[in-house]
Amino acid sequence: MDTLKPERKLKFCAISDLHGQLDLTIDECDYLLIAGDICPDYGTLDQLNTAKSQLSWLCNSFADWVLKQPFKYKCLMTWGNHDFVGQQISKAAIDNLISGCTNGNVRVLNCESYSHYEIDRQTDPLMIYGYPWTPAYCNWAFNSPAHIGQLYDLYQVPYPTHILLSHGPPIGKTGGVYKDGRLVQCGSEDLTKFLMSEMCPPTLRYVICGHIHGGHGQEDMFGNIKVRNVSLLDEVYKLTH
Repeated sequence: MDTLKPERKLKFCAISDLHGQLDLTIDECDYLLIAGDICPDYGTLDQLNTAKSQLSWLCNSFADWVLKQPFKYKCLMTWGNHDFVGQQISKAAIDNLISGCTNGNVRVLNCESYSHYEIDRQTDPLMIYGYPWTPAYCNWAFNSPAHIGQLYDLYQVPYPTHILLSHGPPIGKTGGVYKDGRLVQCGSEDLTKFLMSEMCPPTLRYVICGHIHGGHGQEDMFGNIKVRNVSLLDEVYKLTH
């Protein structure tokens, strides 16, 4: 797990890719950030039943775990490609249920923002935006063919966003996988274009991502923007980080 300390002296603990594995305790922090693939895998053939099982897990096992974690304000998370619950169950139902079972301590950011201004109106509005989409691969959730939907949603990232909580990484070290001794790029071309474009808010300083388990601990820089892969599991889904 990774600890971030932005200029505003808030402490963030950032993790990704739990896949239902909760045998960990985070460091003490102000905010816990989870960059997707939160839920256990129940298969892809019946996505609605998988989503219902994931929602039950979120409201029971996950809620019990997250309420024991030492964060001061909130747990902020976005979905990943294994989190069918985020696509198959209505956003309103999810928000109500998760807020209820966690006493309002968890917020899901599905192409939307959260501002620390909600907690402390004496500070500038440090803003976090959650983005679950990744390039199309098999029949997973929040998959989109290149240039369809992804760039549109990225261009909705508002000013002054400071942290982009993205399930997938851009092209680079954070999105690379070694196969047969060579580095194969699995990052998002659209996210890469966005980070290098004039549409990217000039306030953005961090991209927190996961998705590519083998990229754990890797960092990339896009100008002043630091990208960090915070996946917890290795390529065989073992909790190793």
